[in-house]
Parts: sequence; C-alpha cells; structure tokens
Amino acid sequence: MEDEEPINMADTLNRMEKRGIIESADQWRRFREIRNAFAYNYPEADATRVQAINQAWHAASVVLDIAQQVNLYCELPTDVAQWLIYADSRVGTSHDYDGEKAKAALDLVGDFVKDVVALYEILTSSPS
Repeated sequence: MEDEEPINMADTLNRMEKRGIIESADQWRRFREIRNAFAYNYPEADATRVQAINQAWHAASVVLDIAQQVNLYCELPTDVAQWLIYADSRVGTSHDYDGEKAKAALDLVGDFVKDVVALYEILTSSPS
C-alpha cells in the first residue's frame, strides 16, 4: 500500500482492514483456509469435499465484494468482472485443450496485456 516498506501478510491484512478494503483480517484468513482446502489438501472424503464447496459458495459473494473494494481503492481502470473473465479463460485452457477455448483465450490476450500494463503503472507510480 502506497510507498510503505514490505511487510508480512498479517500486517498487510490489518492495514487493509483499517482502510476498509476488507471487513476483517480474520475473515480473510477464513477465506484462505477455504481456498487451501482445494489448493493443498485435495479432500478425498465426500463429506469433506461437500463442506469445502459449500463454504466456498457462501464466501464467493463476499470475496467478489472485496475485489470490488480493491478495485475502488486502487482506482483500477478495469472492472473486476473483466479480471474474472481473464481468470476463467486461463483456467479453462489450463485444464482442457479444446481449440475453441484456446482461441477465445487468445482473443482476450490484447486486452489483458493492456489491462496488466495499466495496473502495473498504477501500482508502481508515486502516490499523489
């Protein structure tokens, strides 16, 4: 945030909470636990998998609200919905080698690069 020195994740979350970007650091930690249930644990038991899916489903709208808050805080030039389209396209092509999905992803590359450059410029510029 701004030109502050690098800090650990706990401090980052506390600062985001203080600035109103997230509701609470603890809430974000719970979201990370839900994510980790998918990313690292690969639950084998059906009941555990169902619980993780239900938790993710209930958290999704809040996470999208947080993404919008980050968008507003950083005054990003691209709406959060567009970044989600980029993410879906990437996921769709990394797990399925369908030619139509690859072409659709390729069609997004030009806009994606422009948005990444704009984001980079915002993140590396001096605060006003």
